[in-house]
Amino acid sequence: MNAATPHFAPPRHLTKTELALELLRERIHSGELAPGQRLELEELTQLLGMSATPIREALRLLQADRLVNYHPHHGVVVTEPPPEVTAAARTREHIASDAETLVDRPEQPLPA
Repeated sequence: MNAATPHFAPPRHLTKTELALELLRERIHSGELAPGQRLELEELTQLLGMSATPIREALRLLQADRLVNYHPHHGVVVTEPPPEVTAAARTREHIASDAETLVDRPEQPLPA
């Protein structure tokens, strides 16, 4: 293969645990799974359409990432994001809003 020919890696297939981790992480970051919300395994199996085992493992990985906490006699709960994450999310929302304004009405200046 020469330098002019790009090398493409074959698509990587996700395990069910990796898929569950990705889907749960997206829902936590989007706020669909809110801070303080209790995550029930039975509901998650229905939501994600997979068995409990990969979801259980994904919850352990999310706990290691400090996105959820396990509370004895209460279960797994989504954690409160640190202030810097909340500030970054607000900044991202403002940028997205400004970008939409530019796309929808390019002749108008951005709000200060």
